[in-house]
Amino acid sequence: MATLRSGVIKSEGIGNITEKYNRTTVFNTNQWNNAYFIDLSEENLMIGTNGGAAVQSDKSSFKDVKSHWAEKEIEKMITLGYIKGSDDKFRPEDSITRGEFVTLIVRILGLETGNYETGFRDVSSDDWFATYIASAVSEGIIKGYDDDTFKPENPITREEISSIVSNIIDIELSEDDEEKIIAQFGDEVSIWAKTYVAEAVESGIIEGFPDGSFKGSTNATRAQSVVMLLRFLNN
Repeated sequence: MATLRSGVIKSEGIGNITEKYNRTTVFNTNQWNNAYFIDLSEENLMIGTNGGAAVQSDKSSFKDVKSHWAEKEIEKMITLGYIKGSDDKFRPEDSITRGEFVTLIVRILGLETGNYETGFRDVSSDDWFATYIASAVSEGIIKGYDDDTFKPENPITREEISSIVSNIIDIELSEDDEEKIIAQFGDEVSIWAKTYVAEAVESGIIEGFPDGSFKGSTNATRAQSVVMLLRFLNN
């Protein structure tokens, strides 16, 4: 690894440059808007910043993600400071709530979180997620239910995540393209979610399962959510 005035290079041996990164690389988050290179090695995180400087951070992890299918992605997001656990555990296979997922989105986008007003009758100002939900509402990223609730403690489904993802990416598909994308899945996608799912899948942020299903009504796990959001960062 080497840093230059113009960027960062990775090489295998002397003169064998394998990858180059420069300041034209942009990450989809304000938190790292001065970074153009992020690499997680076996022991640490290397971050290339504007001007060719490099910042090294020790890799962080939890004991319950060892040998997990999403171990590397979880460790990267922990080290970047986006996700947290408790009691030295991340609980990767647990469901993630609507409030938790919105909190992650707001952290990743680096949005301001000063306003408590959400407009939802089931989100009060002293809820830990209140400012995150309010921020996401003000940016048009999320909407609640017809009864003026958000149900922040409910598990979030893969279709609901798709609807949020579609609001933070810039993709427009024709009806034919949407149909083709949805048709690749062997199970049903809810009518209300078809456009959102198609856009999220087209972006590469959300993928189906090896059996050809999408499982849109299934609750997303904490691990799945982390992998999706890391794809967004790398998109």
